[in-house]
Amino acid sequence: MSRDVDDVSNIVLKPRRLQILRLLLNRGTMRISDLRRELNAPQSSIYYDVEILRANGLIIRDGPYVKITSKGRMLIEKNRWDNKP
Repeated sequence: MSRDVDDVSNIVLKPRRLQILRLLLNRGTMRISDLRRELNAPQSSIYYDVEILRANGLIIRDGPYVKITSKGRMLIEKNRWDNKP
């Protein structure tokens, strides 16, 4: 895995941000309001997490919709394997 992805993982992989990436990986494009409902989190927190993920190239935001990027997919796959016993 590249150093770039390792650096990003240290910045963005907070539990709720990981949940957002996993939801997007499994469901595709989602509305931010649906993420908020799914994660039962304040709207401001979801918007903040979405912005951190977007700024690091892990998701794309198009109005109220977000979807995971290939960089985000790669990060989730790396994290999935790193957490195996």
